[in-house]
Amino acid sequence: MAGKTIILTGGGGDIGTATARLLLSRGAKVALFDRSAEALERLRADAGGSDRLLVGSCDVTDEADVRSRFADAHSHFSGVHGIVNAAGIEGARGPIHECATEMFETVMAVNVKGVFLGMKHGIPLLQQSGGGAIVNACSTAGIKGVEGMAPYVASKHAVLGLTRSGALEWGRYGIRVNCVAPGPVQGRMLEAIYARHAADPNWPSLESRKALNPSGRFARPEEIGEVIAFLLSDASSFINGACYSVDGGVSAL
Repeated sequence: MAGKTIILTGGGGDIGTATARLLLSRGAKVALFDRSAEALERLRADAGGSDRLLVGSCDVTDEADVRSRFADAHSHFSGVHGIVNAAGIEGARGPIHECATEMFETVMAVNVKGVFLGMKHGIPLLQQSGGGAIVNACSTAGIKGVEGMAPYVASKHAVLGLTRSGALEWGRYGIRVNCVAPGPVQGRMLEAIYARHAADPNWPSLESRKALNPSGRFARPEEIGEVIAFLLSDASSFINGACYSVDGGVSAL
């Protein structure tokens, strides 16, 4: 990854943070954007003031904000070679008829509009660099259904559609668009989902959910980061329009 500049949205999340650290360790320059100033400051401190890291707040649902931040990254590092659209939220669980419309709209805005805007304003920057790669954060929920999470599932199916459409539009111009589809990942999102149902006797425990995975555990964020880094690298030069399941076998069930 040495010499490559990567823009990463959702950099304050577990997967985003792990991916940013991995990319920096391999010599990349990283422009890291997130809504959480606290998470960004932690990463800045971890990087020890590295001149290969640019951090800034960004609302991925705000087109003017995305356009401005992406332009900042391009100007600061004199080019962009990869985009990782990793910002995402899970929303509240519940049957479709009980879902608040406002919650549905919020999930779609972050998970779908955020990816759309990252592609819309990232592709011209990759063109200026002669090509590059985009990696979108999908989920196993983007390739199958999940009871009680219709807004999240719908949003991740949409991410897969954006990925495949982008791959068809831009592959001939040297821009590859792929996505990763993690299964359950140990970290904030998974813990938040289960914490909301801690008092529900009908809700499975984290340990029992873990036992359902053919690998007997949840993914570590850095395991997802490894696949993202691969899809950004020249080692994946003929991979375009793909969705990589990184789930320990869950999607095979």
